[in-house]
Amino acid sequence: MDKLYISLFGEATIDNYYYTYDIPTKQFNRVKVDYFDYEVGVDHIMHYGENVLFQTLVSHKTGEQNINSETNEFNVSISNFTSQKSFETEYGNPPKWTPLLEFNNKILYGTSGQYGDNDKYVNSGIAVIDLEDQSVEYMNSGENVDMYPLYATEEHAFILGEAGKVITYDKNFEFNIYEPFKGMSKEDIFFNDDSSQLLIDTKRALYNVYSQEKGSVIGLMTYEPELKFEPLNKDYLKQDSIYRFLYQDKENGEIYIVSSNEQEEKLLIIDNTSFDVKAGIPIEYSHLLDFVVKN
Repeated sequence: MDKLYISLFGEATIDNYYYTYDIPTKQFNRVKVDYFDYEVGVDHIMHYGENVLFQTLVSHKTGEQNINSETNEFNVSISNFTSQKSFETEYGNPPKWTPLLEFNNKILYGTSGQYGDNDKYVNSGIAVIDLEDQSVEYMNSGENVDMYPLYATEEHAFILGEAGKVITYDKNFEFNIYEPFKGMSKEDIFFNDDSSQLLIDTKRALYNVYSQEKGSVIGLMTYEPELKFEPLNKDYLKQDSIYRFLYQDKENGEIYIVSSNEQEEKLLIIDNTSFDVKAGIPIEYSHLLDFVVKN
């Protein structure tokens, strides 16, 4: 909770490193990834658990983003920095920009569905990787439904499914389906690839839901012991605004959120217990603001 992991997707060069930021000491550290034969790039490092997981820009086996000329499908790699083991994703199953989950000694990632023959939507769901035997299994709760990994505890993995349903898998990969967003329409967007949630402890997260009808709704998602979503009723939260979570500073008891609408852009500083606003700082070009340090 006191350390952030930062990848620099979009750099002009591909290099094998990422950064960490220690929140209490306000120190950045560049971490070299030195167990690859090629420069693969660290383009995504959103993970939960003790092991450091990330995906790469290209395959760790070839140093290229291998493309199947007949189907235009490509592959990249997913790697465990802690164990220094990697997996080359299979053609047609590239990872989404969603969390990588460490669960039951396996890695779960969301696969990007695509339209195949006869405009049929294929290859959507989640992939379950076993790094030990280099195997992968694909799972889906319905017929070619997009699925988005959210979070994992020791006992359960939580996956967002169709129309706001959340699938919870146990260690045997038996699943139950819950509907924590009851009362919201199927048109609501329940996951925002950029910044959908921010963990505030090991069981709860701030979660951002958006719909054309209701606008933005920020609430508290509780994963255990009972999965539920409760909207926050705070005057400073406006339905016509777009919100992006930055991070939580537990030492100062604060959460940093970027808020923007047609009239103004602000950095909101929120108390991490009451969720009341402590300050609102006017900013410009909010889409470019990724990081805040409080002196």
